[in-house]
Amino acid sequence: MTQLIAFGNQKGGVGKTTLTLNAAGALLYRGFRIAIIDADPQQSIIKFNVMPGEENRSWAYRREENGLPPFPSPIHLVADHKGEVHSEIRRLLKSGRLGDPDFVLVDMPPRLEAVQTTSTLQIADLVVVPHEMTPSSIGPTYEFIALLREYAMKKNSALKFCTVPNMIDARTNNTKELFEQHDDLLKHAVAIISRRDAFVTADRLGCTVHDLPKGTALMAIREIDDMVNKILFVLGKNAAKEKEKVTA
Repeated sequence: MTQLIAFGNQKGGVGKTTLTLNAAGALLYRGFRIAIIDADPQQSIIKFNVMPGEENRSWAYRREENGLPPFPSPIHLVADHKGEVHSEIRRLLKSGRLGDPDFVLVDMPPRLEAVQTTSTLQIADLVVVPHEMTPSSIGPTYEFIALLREYAMKKNSALKFCTVPNMIDARTNNTKELFEQHDDLLKHAVAIISRRDAFVTADRLGCTVHDLPKGTALMAIREIDDMVNKILFVLGKNAAKEKEKVTA
């Protein structure tokens, strides 16, 4: 049975697109079948970190440019379906255009009130909430979690959520203080992702950290694998059971 994992927060710039792609890479490496849905009107995955004037140098283009094979997962943009994102995802699954995925990963818009967000929440099994440990990120994250709890109570009783402190430099006193002040937020965390050069390199090449040499990306890979292990556990999957590995 296909399960839907959405990545969202109403605060932009917290790395939800990076985590969506790298979670997909980790799951593909384990041999799971994955489909990716870009529900953000800004086309965050389709045009991931494309600079003005370089619209043709999309994430997928950068993969090809750097000699990597096409990403072994269908990527569909559904933002134009607005409040019917959930219906479009169901249609794509039924039609076979997403293949027969074990997981559908959805990158949601960074807006609490976006209809693409509320539509996705109707069918999501799990929402992963990336956030930075900064005052400007923590407040919106609490608001987003409140929305998730409301949806779980009123519209989707199966909905679960977890948090992922992202782009963290745990060595700073400010970060340590915020960790201590917001342990109620961190109790929902499934992993902590550090600020690492490997994520920047993977983005520049159009790949995931699992595509990089392990000597340069080992710690980033371990953090993403830890996040994916915990996500699988929350979803009731056996994280230790890997299918036949495929090359991403």
